[in-house]
Amino acid sequence: MTDRYLINIEYSTRQGKYNKELAVICAKATRPNIGDFTQAFKEQGIEVELKDIQNMIFQPIDQDSTDVTSLKVISTYKDFNYSEKTQKTNRRF
Repeated sequence: MTDRYLINIEYSTRQGKYNKELAVICAKATRPNIGDFTQAFKEQGIEVELKDIQNMIFQPIDQDSTDVTSLKVISTYKDFNYSEKTQKTNRRF
């Protein structure tokens, strides 16, 4: 059994700041942790490292290969409409 959490992120590029919503799948009765966030960003094609734990700011490891300069987790909430039969995939940046 799994739960789906939706995370709102703000990502900065060289052109400006944008907001995006991603889905994170976790085991039942657990909340997403830093490893789940880094895995979600990795699925989007960006390898990140934690820059600021208090503000949940991540930074790409190789900044030359992507336009994204930083990612910030704004909020996380549980998706109560999720069932394992209907899985929504994330779109890339």
